[in-house]
Amino acid sequence: MNGFFSDRPGVYPPGPGKVSDSCYLIRHGNQNMVWDTGLPAETKYKPMNENGMVASIDRTLADQLGQLGVKPADVSVLGISHMHGDHIGQAAQFTSARLVVGKGDFDRLAGRPEDSLKGWRGAGKQVTLATADVDVFGDGSVVASAHLPAAIRGEPCDVPAVTLRTVLARTTGRIGVLKMDCEGAEAEILETAGPALDAIQFVVAEFHQTLVPDVVPRILRVLEPSFGVTVTEGQRCGPIIRAHRTRAAGERS
Repeated sequence: MNGFFSDRPGVYPPGPGKVSDSCYLIRHGNQNMVWDTGLPAETKYKPMNENGMVASIDRTLADQLGQLGVKPADVSVLGISHMHGDHIGQAAQFTSARLVVGKGDFDRLAGRPEDSLKGWRGAGKQVTLATADVDVFGDGSVVASAHLPAAIRGEPCDVPAVTLRTVLARTTGRIGVLKMDCEGAEAEILETAGPALDAIQFVVAEFHQTLVPDVVPRILRVLEPSFGVTVTEGQRCGPIIRAHRTRAAGERS
């Protein structure tokens, strides 16, 4: 795990481990949006083995959506975070949806054998190519943030820091779910959130406790006055904190 995911020893326990490949279903009124599509469906039957990492799934994305009563044809928007194969692997199942993707990624994939986005190429296709933030539904409820240019992927580059207040300013003033994986900076982000914290309904934070030993108590001090909080062991990076708002904004115990 350390050799693949970290440039520092001891961040992960020795030996093999399991990782998740997340995809998200977002409901907006009577519309369904899927964000990222995971590994190729074929890995359900034939795992990929590359550079010592074995990649496989036990259910396809269509299988999982079906458990929620959603068919691929019911998805009206497909958002892709970036062009890696574990994010676009099952995109071809959703070609009836409008595609939201970074322009650099879309252009760079064209003509490649692994191009899972070829179903959106050609005249008349529903494609939104992002070069800046995209207000997906036009009401500020779902904003796909600007993408790094594909040309600099894998090369050193400056990435602007974004505060929670900046993220909130891109929305209608409410954050339904805040998902955090900031390599130990989660506590500092929440501690400096100020009034922006009142706009959040749910928090899911995963982190490497070996990097910041006191990160859990620091997060709990911030969240527990207004949230119900649980801490569970994750599969690869130790504790995961899940919090749901139990008191109205500004109300404290």
